[in-house]
Amino acid sequence: MLMVVRLGVWLIERVLEVILLGFLLYMIFGEEKRIGWVGPIQNIARNMLFVSYFVLFSGYAITTIIVALSARFQSHLRHNFANVALYIVHSSAFLISSDQSRQVFAIVVFGACIVALTSLVGIALKQFCESHCANRESKRP
Repeated sequence: MLMVVRLGVWLIERVLEVILLGFLLYMIFGEEKRIGWVGPIQNIARNMLFVSYFVLFSGYAITTIIVALSARFQSHLRHNFANVALYIVHSSAFLISSDQSRQVFAIVVFGACIVALTSLVGIALKQFCESHCANRESKRP
């Protein structure tokens, strides 16, 4: 049961990251003007697809799965730090070919803040689920 909870929390963290990083990219780059006015929702959705591409193909998803399943951090700060460090390494390597250094720097820095936030949400959710499962197990006859 614990493995299912950890995997579910990991998935929730990644989905939150995709959504929030999609909004971040929209805030940094603004409207897509090359194809006419498509509206902010479609621009954010396109940015979320880009973030999903990053998560899947940069190795970020696999390394976060490995860290989440193998590392049993005693401190929540270490877990949070590991997630942020993984994001910084993968996003820097993924965006290194870009020629817009200010925007890449903003994506890496603000993205690290988003990853830290989603990691804290994941920690709280994991603690809630584990305590709920422990209470449920203790009430069984």
